[in-house]
Amino acid sequence: MSFEYTIEKIGKDIKICCGNDHTFGTDAIILFDFAGVRKKDKVLDIGTGCGIIGVLAAEKTDAQVFGIDIQEKAIEQAKISASLSHLENRFIPVLKDIKETDGSFYPDGFTLILCNPPYFKPDDGKISENEAHAIARQEVKCTIEDIVESSYKVLCDKGRLCLCHKPERLIDVVSVMRKFKIEPKRLQFVKKSREAEPWLILIEGRKNGGAGLKVLPDLIITAGLEQTDTYNRYHNEVKKNEG
Repeated sequence: MSFEYTIEKIGKDIKICCGNDHTFGTDAIILFDFAGVRKKDKVLDIGTGCGIIGVLAAEKTDAQVFGIDIQEKAIEQAKISASLSHLENRFIPVLKDIKETDGSFYPDGFTLILCNPPYFKPDDGKISENEAHAIARQEVKCTIEDIVESSYKVLCDKGRLCLCHKPERLIDVVSVMRKFKIEPKRLQFVKKSREAEPWLILIEGRKNGGAGLKVLPDLIITAGLEQTDTYNRYHNEVKKNEG
């Protein structure tokens, strides 16, 4: 497959293949930070896109990280991202429809699933004429219910699902999580200033977890990627190595 792309560097070693159809924003980096990937985690990135979350997770874990996407170009970009970051043996992009995912995909079960899902319902505004953008932004190929139901099937018992979403969809997300026995355990609102309304939510649920939700202090992001833990960690490493 031939297409034009640019390379976005995050620090010294992480290089992400970005194109007009598939790129990444602050929300993906914030979600990765919120999830707190651990060395023993077995990670799945749903809707991997250009592979930013999968590549970052592959640096943190001892196990292979899988990323699935329904779009062929996204998978090609994710593979390029893995290769450029020298993580092609650690991050495995797979062309797959989330609705066709079951326990046979990863029999041992994932301990952590991350997903930056489509935020809008199909009737929330005009659907983009760009098919890739439409799939990424609106629930035309999968809904939040599809994502949570499929996550339950491939998570191990007490495994975690971490999502970012729009604040106005919070009740939808919580309701669907509880419907499929992924109990909401952590919630954080993201703002552009202390006085501003939240523009993003971060939520973690645990498969077959007990009731009890912890609401974290608001995360204030006023300068985009430059204020995320991941961005600063990688760029501080570059400054140290160059200094």
